[in-house]
Amino acid sequence: MTKSSAIVFILIFALLLRLEKFKWSLLIVVGLISSGLFLFTFESTQFHPLGFCLVLGASVLSGIRWTLSQCLTQRKDFGLSNPIDMIYHVQPWMFISLLPVAIVFEGRTVLEAHSFYTREETVRTLLLVMGGGVAGFLMEVSEYILLSHTSSLTLSVAGITKEIFQFILAYAYNGDRISPMNFVGLVVCMSGVVVHVVFKLVEQNRKLAHLEAITAPEEKESMAVALLTPESLGEWDDLEEIDLRPSVRNLS
Repeated sequence: MTKSSAIVFILIFALLLRLEKFKWSLLIVVGLISSGLFLFTFESTQFHPLGFCLVLGASVLSGIRWTLSQCLTQRKDFGLSNPIDMIYHVQPWMFISLLPVAIVFEGRTVLEAHSFYTREETVRTLLLVMGGGVAGFLMEVSEYILLSHTSSLTLSVAGITKEIFQFILAYAYNGDRISPMNFVGLVVCMSGVVVHVVFKLVEQNRKLAHLEAITAPEEKESMAVALLTPESLGEWDDLEEIDLRPSVRNLS
């Protein structure tokens, strides 16, 4: 349930960094999604103070991570709009910070496991690790592509949609039970996602209509000619500046 607060922190940091303008529609979307996730996962886990603090801290750090990543990917002067470049600079630090934790908590379990006793088990384990690594890499590439073209809030909504499908598959294949309150939370959360998509489409159509309204037909034609013949722009560099004011006075 605490994980549902991640989208709230993303919105807070996006507003603080001026990545998003304050709109009541954003509050409606975040309120619907966070409350829906709260109801959808209600009573599915037991409360533990340490776990609550860790998950809440992870939600705060997630908000900081994705808003700062949006700043880096959408600013051209940093040169990190390409997702491969972003992963190249970020992944080493993530690996260095997570490796000691993985060794402390899972190192002994990996050494005592039967995953490397025979050749077949070794090949199977390596294939599983490589397959998970490739899938994680492709997922992160898609995340940074989405982030560079949209916003951290849209990325969070997409991630929540993924989590909803994971919960649905868990209920469908693992035999987990869903209460009426959980079902109401699912409906509320999905309605928040739909409202976000509708608001984004309306805003995009409004911007396109505004650009078409302020652009004159002559300007559109000149822009089209410039786009069709970009090499002709270099000819203007060889022209000298000519003062036409004396000629205008003589004509007048």
